[in-house]
Amino acid sequence: MAKKRRPSKPAKGLARHKLGAIVEVLSQRITDRVLAPGSRLIEQEICDEFGVVRTTAREVLTALQQRGLVERPPNRSAIVVGLGFEDIKEILVIREVLDALCIRLATENSAPTDWQDLIDLIDGPMRLAVKRGDWGAYLGHLEPFYVRTREACASRRLRETLRGIDDRSKYVNRRLALLPGRLQAAWQELRGVVQAMRAGNACEAERLRRESIRNQRDFYITYAQMIGDI
Repeated sequence: MAKKRRPSKPAKGLARHKLGAIVEVLSQRITDRVLAPGSRLIEQEICDEFGVVRTTAREVLTALQQRGLVERPPNRSAIVVGLGFEDIKEILVIREVLDALCIRLATENSAPTDWQDLIDLIDGPMRLAVKRGDWGAYLGHLEPFYVRTREACASRRLRETLRGIDDRSKYVNRRLALLPGRLQAAWQELRGVVQAMRAGNACEAERLRRESIRNQRDFYITYAQMIGDI
């Protein structure tokens, strides 16, 4: 009788791909506040939902911890981290420098015409989202901007550093949605940045991106003062 063949283990590349996909799903749930601050992430529940072993679940939690999205107290489940006023201000200060650097490098490493599709996105679907006051749609359309610029900067270390900051910045953007006028201002600022990239002016794109994030920080401070969250 022929021996039964053991099921083959997934290739390492496929396992890494699945791990990364789970991290992205859970990161999105945290930044969308589907998983609110204080929520617990339990290894076995990750195993059950995504069909992975405990080792993979632990690696997922480690990746989320490295992004600053969860804490892992000894002998307890991972807990989704909340961000306070000072945390968010610090994130925006760091992001102003690193995000703007990424924009400059992306512009330098690309042909100006590479950014035309983003101009079309900004002047088309994103403009309509602004007219409707639809922050959700606007942030959804913003995702290609982050993906493309992170890839084009051609710096793995900068990309990895920005990953955790980007996740937490999405949380900040959702809080800023409460401020009158911020959506229109954000769209205009982004349009200026991408127009500078389309013109091949890396230094101007960097300057405008820094200015945009400083404005975001000022809006956030206004918001925090308005609701007494300082």
